[in-house]
Amino acid sequence: MLKERFAKKYIVKIDFGKVSRTVAMPFEYGIDGCTFSGTLQKVSRNEVELISKIEGKTTHYCDRCGKSYDETLDIELKLQLSDIPISGNDSLDSVEFLDGMIDIDELLHSELESIKTTYNYCPECKDDNSTLEVEY
Repeated sequence: MLKERFAKKYIVKIDFGKVSRTVAMPFEYGIDGCTFSGTLQKVSRNEVELISKIEGKTTHYCDRCGKSYDETLDIELKLQLSDIPISGNDSLDSVEFLDGMIDIDELLHSELESIKTTYNYCPECKDDNSTLEVEY
């Protein structure tokens, strides 16, 4: 019953205080053709571990020819979430939520934008060994 209660797709923000140390809290959220699902489990008073997966399709623009194309996503994601400022930790796998609420929507949007900011090449340009961009 606990799994059914927390696995609803409409849950977008989760209070740090509601995350348990003993039972992993499942979540599932979908937006823009992508599904973000996984579990949250408290590892210390101010730290929650998120183990999740992002699946679906997203549209990219080729950095070489400019054409749009769809890319299938199947990404495993493990993050440490904190509700206090993290000092001395330069890890890119740590996220602060200083208002005490874990924002699932913000996490998914952040990951999708991170994927879009890397170099993306369409299937036709991936195997092209030329070093110049195509003018269009």
